[in-house]
Amino acid sequence: ETGAQRVFVNSGTSVYGLSLKRLNQRKTAAHNTVEVDGKDSSQVWSGFRVARRASILETLTEQNEEYLSITSSHDGYKRLKSPVVHNRNWHFAKNYIQIKDNLEGKFNSGKAYYHFHPHIKVEKLGKSIELTLPNDKKIILVADGGHILLQDTEWYPEFGKKIKNKTLTMDFDH
Repeated sequence: ETGAQRVFVNSGTSVYGLSLKRLNQRKTAAHNTVEVDGKDSSQVWSGFRVARRASILETLTEQNEEYLSITSSHDGYKRLKSPVVHNRNWHFAKNYIQIKDNLEGKFNSGKAYYHFHPHIKVEKLGKSIELTLPNDKKIILVADGGHILLQDTEWYPEFGKKIKNKTLTMDFDH
């Protein structure tokens, strides 16, 4: 059944309060997005505070019988000394997902994070990732860009609950 299995998840929330663990679960790196120069796309602090929230600049969608393409951008890094705009394109076809991130502006480092649902088997195959769904359907995730790293991590689907999962981190070439 199409759409029945989640592939990507944000890391979730396991605790409330002011702990380092809580702060890390709120950071950009805990979400399926891009971190620029080690900064968050929205400023997070304390247990529930957020300032300078990233805003979507535009979203474009293209679809036909063979694929769905979604492109969007946000201004979460406009406050940096050298402003940066993050653009992401998701291209879905029958047997693959292609995600292209582009950073417009000057930056020292960019890092994309992809957190996988624990029911997804994830295997690194060079510059691509093979995802195996619970129904044994395979999807190839093509990771264009720099160095990629697959790590064992944890997903917190609800308060106090922890499940092992995998996270892909990709460094940008520039």
